Amino acid sequence: MRNTLALETSTETTIVAACSRDGRRAGDSATGCRRHGRDLIPLIKAMLGHIGLAIRDLELIGVGLGPGSYTGLRIGVTAAKTLAYATGAKVVGIDSPLALARNAPAEALEIAVLVDAQRDNVYVAEFGRLESGLPLVARGAGRVQSIASWLAARPAGQLAIGPALESPRIRARMPPGLISVGCEVNQPDWRAVLDLVLETHETGRRDDPWSLEPHYSRPSAAEEKRLASLAAAAGDGKS
Repeated sequence: MRNTLALETSTETTIVAACSRDGRRAGDSATGCRRHGRDLIPLIKAMLGHIGLAIRDLELIGVGLGPGSYTGLRIGVTAAKTLAYATGAKVVGIDSPLALARNAPAEALEIAVLVDAQRDNVYVAEFGRLESGLPLVARGAGRVQSIASWLAARPAGQLAIGPALESPRIRARMPPGLISVGCEVNQPDWRAVLDLVLETHETGRRDDPWSLEPHYSRPSAAEEKRLASLAAAAGDGKS
């Protein structure tokens, strides 16, 4: 085990967790829309302090890559890259939906993690296992689709969790039995995030801190506007 810091900022909950070489662990969260920039650095200092580490002691930094909040993801990934540059620590990016899927009960065999993609769409990442307690396996790549089309095609018995279900608009569309009872499963848990960072490192994977980027479910509103302007300009140029 290495001196490790794990960050997850893809939802409205800012997650920071840390562990030391001798197995000490600490984690905490702060919840509030658009507060990642305010909460992240104090949480990092507090969690490292709990286990007796300083920034310079870090050997591994893991960060959730989304998809999710544009602002949150940029803050989390930028912090991870900056700390890696300052300390020389290795960096791994993790799949945020997989960390969320681990919140599901051990007996759930089919799980869909939903992220609000706006405009009546959701980003859907599906996971499954053959029997209770086994590790989760991705059921293909995540994708953006309409709520109606996902509901029509979902497997029988599938459980839905994820930050999209914090939206009353989306939650109201879910049929009985599809949503897990407890809203706490819809936000990341620091233990799941830290464990996934450590497991990813154990596979031998490392990410280049210079090229590490978040996974957005769709372009931001500003980017969509820019692309629309470029398309309009190209159209005018052809006329």
